[in-house]
Amino acid sequence: TVCAADTYMDLYTAIEQLRPEYREVIKFYYLDDLSVKEIAQILNKNENTIKTQLSRARENLRSILEA
Repeated sequence: TVCAADTYMDLYTAIEQLRPEYREVIKFYYLDDLSVKEIAQILNKNENTIKTQLSRARENLRSILEA
């Protein structure tokens, strides 16, 4: 079985492989627990842009982790 530390390191390594704008929204959303609206305000972007970036970031993470 895989221990939690290994899983965490795999996830962290995968996040670091994302494009900077995807990495940024993932960290704001999951690590800082900010809402899409809050992230949009911080980054001065449209909420729909943030939603799209989160979706694409998740897709990329899934691809990286499944490889």
